[in-house]
Amino acid sequence: MPELVLKENIALAPLTTFKIGGLAKYFVRVTTVEELLAALELARKNTWPILILAGGSNLIVSDRGFEGLVIAIEIMGWQIKGEELISAPSTTMAELV
Repeated sequence: MPELVLKENIALAPLTTFKIGGLAKYFVRVTTVEELLAALELARKNTWPILILAGGSNLIVSDRGFEGLVIAIEIMGWQIKGEELISAPSTTMAELV
């Protein structure tokens, strides 16, 4: 199982397009699917609510913050399968275009 770097009381405002929002009680960045699964299991074991954060656009975080685990997904890349374009969660629109 991958080792996660769990942080506490991390400001979410700098991670969103609108630059507003309070603190995440718990925060972890993941760069692989295995890390993502480990983070989800950690939240499940501790009964923490989960907020998934990718690019931070189209998201408004309350000034009260989030009383659970924020998982910042930094998994990038894409592939074409037949007529489908399959994109990882943190791939930018500019990269896809």
